[in-house]
Amino acid sequence: MLCTSAVDRIWNSDQLQIWPTRVFILSVMSAFLCLSLWQVWLLPLRTFPRQNHSQPFPPSAGGAGLPNSVYDLHRETMQTLRRHQFPPSCHAPGQRFLVADDYTRAGFGSAMWFWRGCLVLALNENRVMVASEKRTRAAFMEHWSSCTKCDAERAAESSQDPLVIKRCEWGTPAWTGQTLPEVFKHLGHFWWFVHGFAFLAQPRATFVKDLGEVASLHVRRGDKVREAAIIPVRFYLADLEAALPNFTTRTVLLVSDEPENVKAEAEQSFVSNRNVTFDINITKAPEGRSRYWSETDDHDIAHDLGLLQVGEPIALSLTTNFGQVGMSLKIAADLRSRRPGTVVLTNPTIFSSNYRLVRNASTPLGVELTFGNPECHNDDYASMRASEEGPCCNKPLTFAW
Repeated sequence: MLCTSAVDRIWNSDQLQIWPTRVFILSVMSAFLCLSLWQVWLLPLRTFPRQNHSQPFPPSAGGAGLPNSVYDLHRETMQTLRRHQFPPSCHAPGQRFLVADDYTRAGFGSAMWFWRGCLVLALNENRVMVASEKRTRAAFMEHWSSCTKCDAERAAESSQDPLVIKRCEWGTPAWTGQTLPEVFKHLGHFWWFVHGFAFLAQPRATFVKDLGEVASLHVRRGDKVREAAIIPVRFYLADLEAALPNFTTRTVLLVSDEPENVKAEAEQSFVSNRNVTFDINITKAPEGRSRYWSETDDHDIAHDLGLLQVGEPIALSLTTNFGQVGMSLKIAADLRSRRPGTVVLTNPTIFSSNYRLVRNASTPLGVELTFGNPECHNDDYASMRASEEGPCCNKPLTFAW
């Protein structure tokens, strides 16, 4: 009451009866209140400018986790792909489409290479990539787009423009992996290598389970022995062991097209030198495995990809396309969850050493694909690994984030 009375007396005094004086005082008080509101309530909620990711990235932190900018970069990359493939409307004027053909020439991994090449064309030509109606094999994967081939055909009919639809057929130059989407070009080949696979091959959540502290090992045999040198299992285990700390017990989930043979080879050849104990397990899908990709073994593929995705670390060879997809899903899952991870590559080459993964500290993950390397057709992996120089030198590569 005393304060209120004092204010009333001052306000009603003769000196403040002049109107301009009152206006001045009210203006000063309003400015003071606005400043207080800004400092106390609004300033903590301000939005900081986003980091420019076009600049070179720091090297990986060797298992201690990546800078927040790289985790954010993964999220932005996947969001960019999703915005492109899931437009607000599939019937908007000017919407264009790329129809990706079915792929029946080889297995799942080769199909992923082809479809990733189609996605490059779709991004660079501002088209939404949709699947052909014949492609029934990927029922276990998340949808690529909210649009369908029917939407593309309706858009072409209504616009009377033959350029609304374009087909992506086998033989497109983009399938080789050397062509990049312009929007991601500054991030390098390996970043797109991983995220293109991760977007297209992501299994539905029902297939991915948390199995605790386990490692994953992918060993490809079968008909792959005609295309690449056979890698004895002892090399995979030695490289996996080197990536783990001493006095470690780790369950290894084995994914292979010949799991029983590979497990027997592992049990015969493994000798521990660093107090690391492995328990090699074969976890089969309920229907068992099929040797070739068909409509009946989608569940097996999803099951195996799920095992590769949850392992820490994951060990594999880049000579197999299926392993490349599993590795990409594991990297994407770790980045999405902002957790560190490790990839152990017993053979870091693709296509007979023509493509090779090497260290490059200026890239987001600290490694990058190189092209045009001399091809090595040596069928003896042990000699390739023992070589100290030349095109047949094939040392293992481990990288972490």
